[in-house]
Amino acid sequence: KKLNRFEFQVFSQNGEDGILQEIFRRIGTTNNIFVEIGAGSGLENNTLHLLAQGWKGYWFEADMAHIQSIREHFLSVLRGGTLSATQAFVTAENSEMLFSRCGIPKEFDLLSIDIDGNDYWVWKKISHFSPRVVVIEYNALFRPGTRWVMKYNPSHAWRKTSYHGASITSLE
Repeated sequence: KKLNRFEFQVFSQNGEDGILQEIFRRIGTTNNIFVEIGAGSGLENNTLHLLAQGWKGYWFEADMAHIQSIREHFLSVLRGGTLSATQAFVTAENSEMLFSRCGIPKEFDLLSIDIDGNDYWVWKKISHFSPRVVVIEYNALFRPGTRWVMKYNPSHAWRKTSYHGASITSLE
């Protein structure tokens, strides 16, 4: 039942492509729709492999340079409506409004949150949308059993320090 034996990377950072493939092999899919908050440039994230397999998705990214990269590299799927890329600084307060504005269905298969900071707070606030699977970055500095969540700051930007996110126990 351990998922780590299924790890492989195509476009993910740490083997998430294989783990997600195995999770959906086990539970099936409903609508093959994903949402990724913190999509980066689009070239390395948790959902590009799913996009390549015919899923439909929504990427949110705060960095305009990354949005430009997405527009350059994914023009055909953007134009075809298979992918939507929105430049937005996602916070706990605006996440559901952004989802609604983009036409994301209330239920979808995958939500990935990787924003190097307020991940916990954004996830906690999402209540009107029901993803079947959630991938969320956690702060591995804190061992399992330790509860720790960074203080919420809607304008937080990661400064490449260990002050970000939440422990895995807090996310559980």
